[in-house]
Amino acid sequence: MKNEWIAENYDNILQWAKNACQQHSDWDDLAHYAITAFLEHEKADELVAKGHARWFIVRILLNSSRGKKSEYYRHYRPAHNELTEATELPQSEDYDKSVDTVTEWIKGILEDLKHGDPAEWYMATILEMCLKQDKLNFSKMARETGIPRTSIASAYYNSIEYIQNKLEEYGNNYNDIRDSLHELLDNKH
Repeated sequence: MKNEWIAENYDNILQWAKNACQQHSDWDDLAHYAITAFLEHEKADELVAKGHARWFIVRILLNSSRGKKSEYYRHYRPAHNELTEATELPQSEDYDKSVDTVTEWIKGILEDLKHGDPAEWYMATILEMCLKQDKLNFSKMARETGIPRTSIASAYYNSIEYIQNKLEEYGNNYNDIRDSLHELLDNKH
């Protein structure tokens, strides 16, 4: 099923990669990296069946082309038009790759929220502000921002619920997303 979907959408994937690579010219490599990552993903057939394959591949393309910590950026993308030496990190047999997958999905969902309507942007902004705090304190944030405490709390919990619902929609039942969100924000800054 996934192979047929790739074959039918190959030209589209190349175009999506061109759009994602506005800053660099290795769009062809990026497209094939995303195709490989998609085909190797354990839920690829399920994503195709649910109609989420395009979203998943576009997220791979965007995260890989923009994220300096992505596997593609570290290992495959030439730096300043010179090939860099890829260094392999030791892989533990106990390493759970599903956490990375969920983190990537959360990145995509959060990015989509930021570019959504004003209410979604507000939820994403409040969520990021909350997660940057060492200890979650709505009252302190209310004093610092002038936004009512109840509004901050509501936006925070609504954004967490929204992300959890999206993850469930895409086939993940990852309930403790706060740790993944903290890790995501730590990597951004």
